[in-house]
Amino acid sequence: MNVGARHRQLMILGMLQHGPMYGHQLKETIDQHLQVVSDLKRANLYYLLDQLAHRGYLEVRTERLESASGPVEREIYYLTPAGRAYFDELLREVLSSFESFRQPVDVAMFFLPYLPREQALALLAERRAKVEASFAEIKEQLAASPHRGPWHDLTADHLISLYQLELDWLDRARARIETSSELSSMLETAPPETAHTP
Repeated sequence: MNVGARHRQLMILGMLQHGPMYGHQLKETIDQHLQVVSDLKRANLYYLLDQLAHRGYLEVRTERLESASGPVEREIYYLTPAGRAYFDELLREVLSSFESFRQPVDVAMFFLPYLPREQALALLAERRAKVEASFAEIKEQLAASPHRGPWHDLTADHLISLYQLELDWLDRARARIETSSELSSMLETAPPETAHTP
């Protein structure tokens, strides 16, 4: 199972530790408390709920609840003992695991000499602007989170550190391209064509 599926399952099971919920209620709770670390879409949520229930980690009960428009029937998700054990397993696994920092931009940087110098600098500046915009959004979400505490602060520190690391690297990369005669000459010279053997 990939890390994305693991951490999403952990998130769902963790929220249900606080008590049973129906799907829409669970999605709203995740958005309220974990929006800054979650990219969970509604369709993915229900798919994962079905998978967890199929594996015995959740029990699904149809219950009649009151709503503004009157009584409605909803599927309520309950954490089973197996689900609690699986949550415990996932928590330990995700917390101790590490995923590589390799990113697509690293491949693109390797082929930077295929671009004119000014275009390369402009594209890196465009990337920096996008990182800054995303960083500002993350900081707003962190500040607006209703759930504040030491664990929230540790999560915020990790996210902020990663964003700042990317911004610092982009500044160093652009500065090197602007000041290094070797890098500048490479970017001003068209790369040789690759020979093809019939």
